Amino acid sequence: MKSEQGRLAELATKYEKEGYSIERDADLDDGLRADLIARRGTETVLIAIRSATARDATPLKRLAEIAARRGWRFSIVVTNDAGTEDLEVLSRERILALLEEANRIREPYWAFVQVAASALEAAARFALAYTDRTSLPKLGLGASIQALAAKGLVTPQEEETLRILSGERNRATHGLAPQGSEKVQFPVDPLSIGEMLVRDTSTPGNEQRQARALWTPIELEPGNTAGSPDGKMQIAHIVVLNNGPYVARVRALVSFFDDKDRTLFEGREMSGRWSSAPEPTSPFLGGDGKLVLLLNPSLVPQGEIQDFARREAQTLAIAIRIEGSGAWGFTPNSYAYPEFQHPDWRLPSQVLRVRIRIRADGVDYTRQFQLDATADANGFLVKEAEEASARRLDTAGQIAALPTSTRPLKLIINN
Repeated sequence: MKSEQGRLAELATKYEKEGYSIERDADLDDGLRADLIARRGTETVLIAIRSATARDATPLKRLAEIAARRGWRFSIVVTNDAGTEDLEVLSRERILALLEEANRIREPYWAFVQVAASALEAAARFALAYTDRTSLPKLGLGASIQALAAKGLVTPQEEETLRILSGERNRATHGLAPQGSEKVQFPVDPLSIGEMLVRDTSTPGNEQRQARALWTPIELEPGNTAGSPDGKMQIAHIVVLNNGPYVARVRALVSFFDDKDRTLFEGREMSGRWSSAPEPTSPFLGGDGKLVLLLNPSLVPQGEIQDFARREAQTLAIAIRIEGSGAWGFTPNSYAYPEFQHPDWRLPSQVLRVRIRIRADGVDYTRQFQLDATADANGFLVKEAEEASARRLDTAGQIAALPTSTRPLKLIINN
């Protein structure tokens, strides 16, 4: 394993042999210092040494700004503390040049595959180097793809494209590429992924926000309305889809607004109830010898949180309609009241705007919908806020049945 100082000495020697003049520990703007500056003719290279396990990327961002402002090439060299070969992170300009080279040689196909894979590997390392909480992976496009997907920096389609490209390069490298012009159809243009990774992660302070701007790890869509067999009760749902990596303890908060767009309930947010959570009831033997379901308050909080596997969809109950009585917000605590009519969340008989805020891994994902609390059983459903006719997400098999009992539930006092 090489220390940062040892790697710095090697780099200085390498650049000197190539005809560069070297300046170590150079003073820059705002008290920053560069590990190494190499100059040759009109070319200047600003070089930063970084441990692969370093978490604070702020100095790198500021150095990148200085290099861009002065027209210098910026190169990050990463020392791998695991003892494997050091990784050099190419500058944005060099990666874009590689991507342009790949674009010029779209034919022959196998030459394109080799150059494109090299360019995408460099772009992946660049993106990961600028992500605060990410350690650079070991050598190899495969490890880089896994890290990009785990951090939500690429969409599922982009991940699939990168894996196909990696496989094609392996075929070519090991002499398995067939003769002729046989090609693979990529779900997404591989070069566009490289451009996205470099463009979105090179903006200081906006790395993951910029990368995620092209897609949303958490998506919200209108869900189906589940009804009781007698048609007297309906529960409206939202579908929440996780496109990103596994995330635990996801919460959903619901806000309601009236038909004049005024906030209801003094601006308080209601906890939505995840439909897959068990009902907060426990069976007890009644005085007549029959089993009855009674409310168990210790189980109520389970309806407020939900773990999401990757690419998993869950449904969220947000409102309940009772024939002849009206509508209420539906929350885990609704089980404590007759027919789930929580008095704190009585909804006015209006067309309401509903805002859903999903909190996942410290990040909020918000979307607004429409709910017609004046509608009959067939019209009590969540719609897109912008459209009269909603684009519905098929949730067959995902919405839990209505609560097993619509009778008032007795309260269990745990001694």
